[in-house]
Amino acid sequence: MRSLKRVSIVVLVVVATLRVDADAGRALPVFHVTSTAGAAVSSAALSSQPRWLLVYVSSACQSCERLIGSMKQWQSSGVPSRTVIVVRGPDAARYVSDHASSGLNAAWYRDDRDDGWRSLDLESTPALMGIEAGEIKWTVSGVLNDPKAVESVVRRWVE
Repeated sequence: MRSLKRVSIVVLVVVATLRVDADAGRALPVFHVTSTAGAAVSSAALSSQPRWLLVYVSSACQSCERLIGSMKQWQSSGVPSRTVIVVRGPDAARYVSDHASSGLNAAWYRDDRDDGWRSLDLESTPALMGIEAGEIKWTVSGVLNDPKAVESVVRRWVE
């Protein structure tokens, strides 16, 4: 009985901190972010791939830092060309500058005005979204204590 209580508590913690949404068919909303070169980029132009991964993080988020650190270690041929990382927060420019050249080859952008945050109707970071043909097919968001929990989802989506 004691171990059953522990399992229940763990399940409650996981459910309370991680949200999985099936957003099948919801169009990727129009928003603008800033490229590493300082240019405004529309959400429609974030990736030329028909199927890609949008990772939305905050500059002051420990769970986001763990996810980005883990993604650097995941060996996947699709990550560089099919992953877009958008960073929000007051230190977004510094965060992008520090991380864009540190081993995770992906397209990096910053959401200086929280345009993406509002348009995507996000409530927490990190948020991962599977985008296909301009539609959000799935979303995983919230505190991510162990990024390995989403590694297989990311690999399958980008490969």
